[in-house]
Amino acid sequence: MMAAFSSDTRFLQIKEMVLKEEKGGSVTMYSIAEELENVGKRKGMEEGIKEGKEEGKRKIICHMLEHKKSPEDVSELTGEPVEYVYRIQKEYLEMVREDKNYDTKKD
Repeated sequence: MMAAFSSDTRFLQIKEMVLKEEKGGSVTMYSIAEELENVGKRKGMEEGIKEGKEEGKRKIICHMLEHKKSPEDVSELTGEPVEYVYRIQKEYLEMVREDKNYDTKKD
């Protein structure tokens, strides 16, 4: 029914997943809602893990730059493109400047 109103087939995919799990049993709105919740949780966890890995990479790059490693050296050591390292360096320097401006305004 949901697919009749749009070309979105996710509802039908969820229904098929629930049918397989129920092994021919009846599909209720509760079972579909529960599966939708599970799909949302899985996607959220995947995204959180991805963001955590990205944040870890950024911290390592910043730490290396703080220890006077050149962006080229950081790129070579981490395997990240040098353009990415330069972008992280620029963002880091902007953050440091903002922190210094905030500290001087506090005094």
